[in-house]
Amino acid sequence: MTGDRNINRKHVNYRKARKIKKKLHKQYIKKAALSNKTTQPKSIKDMTKKDRRELIKKKKIVKEIEKALIKKGCSKRNRGRIMIIQNFLLYKLYLYSFVFQFIIFLSIPPYSIFSLRNQSVFQNNRYICKNFNFIQYNLSFYQQIYSFFYDQIKYYKILEMFLKYKQSLCIFEFQNLCFTIFRFNKILINEYYKNQTNAKFYSNYFLLFLIKTYLKFIMKLIIAFLILLNTFAFIKYDSGLALDFNSDSYPTFKCYFGYSKVAVISFFMPLKIFLKQVAEAELKLSITTITKTSFTSEIYCGQKRVRRLKIRWFALDDQRIEVINNFNMVNPDDKTFTIKNPNAKFGFIVLTSIHYSGAVDFQLSMSSITMNTVTVTITKVAGKFVNLKQVRYQVIVGVEEAFIKLGLQTSTGTFISGNISKQPNRWFVIAVQSITFPNTTYLTLEALFTYTATTLSYTWKSFLNSQTPNKHEQVWVAYQFTTTYNPLECVSIRTSRKQAFDLSILPTFFLQLVQTNQIYITNGNYEYVVDKSIRPLKMNIQIKCENGMKVQAEFNNCNSCSIQKTYSFTYNCFNQMNYIGFFPLFQQAFQQYNHLKINIQSSSLEIINVVYDQAITEKTIVKIQILNQ
Repeated sequence: MTGDRNINRKHVNYRKARKIKKKLHKQYIKKAALSNKTTQPKSIKDMTKKDRRELIKKKKIVKEIEKALIKKGCSKRNRGRIMIIQNFLLYKLYLYSFVFQFIIFLSIPPYSIFSLRNQSVFQNNRYICKNFNFIQYNLSFYQQIYSFFYDQIKYYKILEMFLKYKQSLCIFEFQNLCFTIFRFNKILINEYYKNQTNAKFYSNYFLLFLIKTYLKFIMKLIIAFLILLNTFAFIKYDSGLALDFNSDSYPTFKCYFGYSKVAVISFFMPLKIFLKQVAEAELKLSITTITKTSFTSEIYCGQKRVRRLKIRWFALDDQRIEVINNFNMVNPDDKTFTIKNPNAKFGFIVLTSIHYSGAVDFQLSMSSITMNTVTVTITKVAGKFVNLKQVRYQVIVGVEEAFIKLGLQTSTGTFISGNISKQPNRWFVIAVQSITFPNTTYLTLEALFTYTATTLSYTWKSFLNSQTPNKHEQVWVAYQFTTTYNPLECVSIRTSRKQAFDLSILPTFFLQLVQTNQIYITNGNYEYVVDKSIRPLKMNIQIKCENGMKVQAEFNNCNSCSIQKTYSFTYNCFNQMNYIGFFPLFQQAFQQYNHLKINIQSSSLEIINVVYDQAITEKTIVKIQILNQ
């Protein structure tokens, strides 16, 4: 034993030590095989060149990830707080994602699945599925990294068992050579402990990413359900073809001599077909009930039979387009309608049904349109106008962006439209406005469409080798808009305070719209539309403020700001300063008509800007109150 303690390390037989190490290695493998245990991985010296290259590649990946994490600034304190998540969590997320997307598909209304045109629902679903796919991609990426580190940990656990086994052999059998062997493997052992720690840390670190991603997934579920609730509340835009009044689809549809039928469909609709028998024919098509998701349509046939009526319908929930129904004009004549949106200065007319007793020749046209009215006129051909007993139509008005009108087309014989270039985010509408019908054959109007990737074309179908002469307008109707209408913003304001010697002769509030010289001084509710040419809009506001009172005023400054949305002023009143003036300037991004609601009370003045965008909103742009100090 004394010689063992004084052994000279320089004279150790390293060749013999290596042989002993190999012998121990073979013995351990043989023993593990006999006991049906998993063998330890090869040592670096026993690896092939291919295995070494793979190990080097894995080490490079670990180093790159380590550099990236250090660059992102992961502190030691956060490393200790990382929790390990179970492996089956990933599969739960995949299951939840699949189930939820399946629920989304089932939640689409049946008529929308049939028509495959419910744009708003599918748009929201595409948004949801896109986020889910992104989450799944992240989860799979993190799972791959975690699996790599998990394999590393398993490798080092097996290696740790092997080292402990070697250490026990050294203690009991080969104490003389044990120290030398461990010194020889010092670099390998240090690398083992270092890599074991790093592998555990990085695997846990990426499991933290899994936890965060799981929480994001839960938030996406909540947001997605809110989106679905929002989608079910109303349809933003949709279109389709209704066949409820078609005898080919419904053989029981026999519309004549007082027959009527009710069907639930959606919103404004140009006729695609109506086929009537000769002599006197009466067709009444009307919308009886409108909801946020559908409308109820009713057909009535008073005389001869109407065999087929196909309705190509469009549903749009947007205040930039307004639909005016005229379903009760028994004696056709010119008529003026009221418009809500002052910026709806463009439009067209769609014929929906007629009642005639002989040859007819008429045309509907939009003769004038102003900020608040639209006038529709009808031609009165002598000898034929008396045969037109009833006409029903819809007037569609909207902002400038809403319509692209290609002009009025006249069809007298065989009509072919030619190729028409498709427009993105728009519907193509054929608006029939004139009919010349001799009452000698069937009245037939059916547009047969041909589509390509970039164009469409159509022709009118013939029945018994004849087409009904007509005039129709080609219109592209927008269902998605790029122009957003916002309330007026106060771009600058000037204030003044002065002394009025006789307050009794002055009104409490004096409001003047400077450019139009529109003045309001008495209590009440008023409405006024400011022309789009007035930019900026100047106001002159004077307030009588008696001693012991104070004036609080707010002016809309910024629509999109989260803070400092208004200019706010507070003035205390006394005898020397009892008349306060505000001179604001209001402006918008582009020219538009502005609908103002003015409310004057004994101690308050409020000006509201009514905005017609996707929805109708009312924004207070001026609010002034007289309060006690």
